Amino acid sequence: MLDGIIGGVVAALLTLLGAWLTTREAKKGRVAASEEKASAVLLGLLKGLREDPQCLQGIRERRDFEENYLATVFAFRDPKVRDRLQRSLDAILTSRLVAYEPELREEYPALDRVVARDVRECLIARIDGKRLPKPTEEWTYATAHAVAYLRKQAASMEAAERQADEDRENAYWGPGGIL
Repeated sequence: MLDGIIGGVVAALLTLLGAWLTTREAKKGRVAASEEKASAVLLGLLKGLREDPQCLQGIRERRDFEENYLATVFAFRDPKVRDRLQRSLDAILTSRLVAYEPELREEYPALDRVVARDVRECLIARIDGKRLPKPTEEWTYATAHAVAYLRKQAASMEAAERQADEDRENAYWGPGGIL
């Protein structure tokens, strides 16, 4: 009789353990599927920025982009991932608020590339079940100071253009030049 009771208790415990493990694995699968879907949506949003950097000039476009991005970010369970993705969004939106400085508009792709690269690395790490990669110095600066980052890129571009002009002038007028 004692053997029957012990056998019943062991069977009940094993059944309970099996049900718990099945539920846990099903939950992990749902979370993973949700995050994979959210990853695809985020990459699609960033692809739209890459194809048309000027697409967020209007208030409605910025609001729609922000709402879609945030709704997707909330699918991630890890608060560190959500925070990192949110900071990337903030950099994108902040950079678009400098519409009063038209010369900076040409630098959107530079900031977008930095942000998109970091978002991709975060998503890959999350899907692979690895730790988030350490943010690059460029991403850290770009997200903390989006407008300053754009100005720095614009200044760098201007310096490169001046140097190219100087090189052309020297090739034309300088020693060994045409005149």
